[in-house]
Amino acid sequence: MFNPKKQMKVIKKCAVWFLGEIKWIVEYQFLHLRVFWKEVGEMFDNSLQGLAYRIVFLVGLVTILFALSLGVFSASKVIIAELPFTKEYVAGKIFKAEKMIIVNKVVEDTTVEIEQIEEIEESVNIDEIVKKVYQLESSSGKNDFSKCTAIGKTNPFGYAIPSPKKYICFDSYDEVAGLVGKWFEKKLVDHTLEESLCIYNTGVKTEACGYVNKYNSLK
Repeated sequence: MFNPKKQMKVIKKCAVWFLGEIKWIVEYQFLHLRVFWKEVGEMFDNSLQGLAYRIVFLVGLVTILFALSLGVFSASKVIIAELPFTKEYVAGKIFKAEKMIIVNKVVEDTTVEIEQIEEIEESVNIDEIVKKVYQLESSSGKNDFSKCTAIGKTNPFGYAIPSPKKYICFDSYDEVAGLVGKWFEKKLVDHTLEESLCIYNTGVKTEACGYVNKYNSLK
């Protein structure tokens, strides 16, 4: 598995080695070059031939140093190209840049979910669904769930009542109506309106049930 920290350590070691080589050339090699330069000067004195050899030697030295620098530069480009990060990321790490780009997956997923809900609201009217379910379940509140009204509460939508022995009651119409609306919003993300209605009434995923026919007959 790729380890970016370990890779950066390798790059730093290479850089330290290269700088050490340059230092060695400057401190040690140039010392010998000075001796050689002096010997060349004594050999050819100040004659025109001696000056020509000095120029040729100097050009050769510059060429060698340029070729060495070009080789190191090309090698560094290959190393950076092989890393599974962008060049900007590697450069930022080398120069201790603090600016980093972080992709927040949670934000992306939330954005997608919000867009899906907005599309649902454009195609169907959640308020209309809640209104019609209210009509179907209790004739718009005329036939509220008796066990809830007996204790001073309400549930005119039959929400979360799988059987007469298992039920839940609410303090107000707005409380339960809001929950029903959210329930349909979530279902409609990956279900059709017909499937959602059948699941709400029977618990079975299908597009053909009597509840759908009654729903469609309402105005």
